[in-house]
Amino acid sequence: MLDPEKLVVGQLYYMVRYEDAKLTRPVIGSYTYKGTADKNSKSHCFLIVGSDEHLFLEEQNLDAVVDLPGLLEELGDVLAKAKGKGHAS
Repeated sequence: MLDPEKLVVGQLYYMVRYEDAKLTRPVIGSYTYKGTADKNSKSHCFLIVGSDEHLFLEEQNLDAVVDLPGLLEELGDVLAKAKGKGHAS
């Protein structure tokens, strides 16, 4: 899970979902972090890139979002699966 203290306003984050049960066909969403309502808020706001829509995630749901290194790691796992090597470590 991303550490909420390390989220940076204006930075891009990603959510990887899969359209198949074998987790080999990723669908990547891109989101710009907008921040929280106030310092005590546990709800984090992301702008969906390419739209005017927002995604709100509570801190316990931030594990669905990754930064660029996390995205590359996730895609490395997908590539390893596609090559028949199992998960990348």
